[in-house]
Amino acid sequence: MALTAVLEFGDNSIKRYSKQYLVADCQLVFNRPRNAFSPGGAARCERVDLEVIAPGKDDLGLFEWYSTQSVQNGRLVISFIGNGLNDADSQILYFEEAKCFSLSEDYDINSSRRRTLKLSICAEEINIEDVQFKSI
Repeated sequence: MALTAVLEFGDNSIKRYSKQYLVADCQLVFNRPRNAFSPGGAARCERVDLEVIAPGKDDLGLFEWYSTQSVQNGRLVISFIGNGLNDADSQILYFEEAKCFSLSEDYDINSSRRRTLKLSICAEEINIEDVQFKSI
């Protein structure tokens, strides 16, 4: 069994994506406002931490996204692949108006993934299956 993930940027309404990055690690951080005794509001996705295989030196799209603080739409596709070739199950996380607020570049001499980029993003809206999370 294998697990793969891909970060894609594009238009979620027409399901057309122009840019794709291979994801090495992903963490979703959820939070719920609360008072002393019980939840005080709807759950929200506070941030998405991603580690992507660094693109070539001539592809500076992720660096520009971070430095200009522009918004991006897209999706994160996580696929679980079984032993059979046709045995695949995908989980898709759609994000709208996401900004990258943290970016770091990591070089690892002893790893097969020698150069990776670590991103932290926050989106206005994140949809996982039929569940919607707002940032506020």
